Amino acid sequence: MLDPESYAIKAWKKKIALLTYQGIVLWGANLIIVNSKKEKHNLQKKVKFQNVIIISHGIVVKKIKKKRHGNPIHCIYFSKIHPIKNLLQLVQAWSLSKKLRIFKLSIFGEIDDVNYFNKILKIIKNTKNIFFLGKIKKIKF
Repeated sequence: MLDPESYAIKAWKKKIALLTYQGIVLWGANLIIVNSKKEKHNLQKKVKFQNVIIISHGIVVKKIKKKRHGNPIHCIYFSKIHPIKNLLQLVQAWSLSKKLRIFKLSIFGEIDDVNYFNKILKIIKNTKNIFFLGKIKKIKF
């Protein structure tokens, strides 16, 4: 969303989102994971968030120093459910990885492609640490 070309499309909606619900998620995060140096640069231009690491496509997991407080680490996918977002690839890798069993993955998003989502849902139903929570409802202030 923060890529300059993407941001220019419906920019006013994206500014509102960034200043409200997406901002709450970003500024409340201990760590943000991005897919590329370019994405990290674009994020830091808009948000000034320093604790950002790059993991290609969210799949190749490098060693991350983490503080454990007894609760599993909780990761969030927040985007529309559409093939362009590669959620199926992420869910497949997550379900097969022994290292990711200590993490929880919560998926939030509106379903744009039902057939694509059904493939994802089959994997979610057979994996204990992946959850689909639907689209986020309106936040009342």
